[in-house]
Amino acid sequence: MYVYFLPQGGLNDILCGIQRTLAYCQQHNRILLFDSRNSLLKINFSDYFQLPRKNVIYDTNEIQTICNNQQLQIYPPCLQNKLSEIIDGKIVFTYCLGGGAYLFEDTRLNLPNHPIKKDIIIHSMCGGGNGYLLFKSIKFKNNIKKHCKANHLLLPKPYLCIQVRNTDYKCDYVSLYQTNKQLIHSYKSVYIATDNKDVLQFFKDESKGLTIYNFTHYPDNTQYKSLHTSNIDPDVKLKDVMSDIYIITMCDKLLSNSKGGFIDLVRKCHDNKSSEKIKYD
Repeated sequence: MYVYFLPQGGLNDILCGIQRTLAYCQQHNRILLFDSRNSLLKINFSDYFQLPRKNVIYDTNEIQTICNNQQLQIYPPCLQNKLSEIIDGKIVFTYCLGGGAYLFEDTRLNLPNHPIKKDIIIHSMCGGGNGYLLFKSIKFKNNIKKHCKANHLLLPKPYLCIQVRNTDYKCDYVSLYQTNKQLIHSYKSVYIATDNKDVLQFFKDESKGLTIYNFTHYPDNTQYKSLHTSNIDPDVKLKDVMSDIYIITMCDKLLSNSKGGFIDLVRKCHDNKSSEKIKYD
């Protein structure tokens, strides 16, 4: 028996959702079908990562094969005979205010707290927490390792990293600069990890005299809500965020006043620099 999990939100939300659903599957003797193709990642997770658990399938082709079985019984019942439409992305779940739950019509797609005998439980939610609990055990495939290390080699060392989230969550990056001006200007190289091109231009302003680095691709549309909802190619988008995580992890000092789960995740990566570095070798 399975739980089909369609995660919502950004990277840290997705990691937390996988962790919670894995715990549920272990408790209820189910296998997790983690569908990253229909998440905001829009990639086949197995092309980039390896999860160290046996009770999870995260290759979209294998998930497709399992779900092609027309005899499978689905929970909740309102989604019976709709599994193929979910897999193909024809059915889009909607957000329900409060608790991170997602809906199909009027039905919440939470994990049930009572025994379910159906073959597949459909689950979708967005919720934060400590994404590093799972991230620290994920192994990276060579395409991720090579991309991250190649970008890192382009940075003169030592370097300062400034992380600014300023799309869906706002960050007072002007105050961050003014408050830490002496520290920032003490570094010959400064990497700006940000989801907002305006932030990058602020720090690159010639009057500041800083040597700024950034490897992120930004959409042409200046009104995008966040990078993970933008129209950037999913492969590029994923490699950009993984490159930023590696560069933040390896920096000599991290400076940020951002809010949200992503900064918590990368702070933990930076705090555990030695063990994280090994994953890229």
